Amino acid sequence: MAERTRLRSHCYWVAMASCVVYPFVAHWIWSPEGWMSASRPESELILANGVFDFAGSGVVHLLGGTAGLVGAIIAGPRVGRYEDVFERRMVFLPQNIGEMSLGTFILWFSWYGFNCGATFTLDNGRSAVAA
Repeated sequence: MAERTRLRSHCYWVAMASCVVYPFVAHWIWSPEGWMSASRPESELILANGVFDFAGSGVVHLLGGTAGLVGAIIAGPRVGRYEDVFERRMVFLPQNIGEMSLGTFILWFSWYGFNCGATFTLDNGRSAVAA
C-alpha cells in the first residue's frame, strides 16, 4: 500500500492503526479481561477456547493482514495495469540478484533472531542489559 498512496495518507493510516486499532486488538487477546483471552474463566470463553498468542505473533499478523486487505480494497485495482493481461505475455526479469540474495539473507537472519529471542524472558539483570 505504501507504493500506491501518498506519504501523508500512509502516515495517517499508520498512526491510526498504531494508536487506535492495535491497542484494542492487543487488549482482546493479551489482557486477562479480553474477550478472546485464554486467561478468562472457562465458563466465559467463546466456544470453550481462548486464544493463546505465542510471542505476540497472532496479534501482529491479524492486524497486518487485515490492514493490508482494507488498504487494498480502499486503493482499488491498478487502472491499466492488467487490462490486456491475456493478450500479451508479461516478462518479469530480476533486477539485481545480489541485492535479492542479500535481502533474503537479512530477512532470514532477522526471522531466526526474532523467533528465538521471543521464546526467552528478560528475568534477570544480565538479560535486561543485553536488551
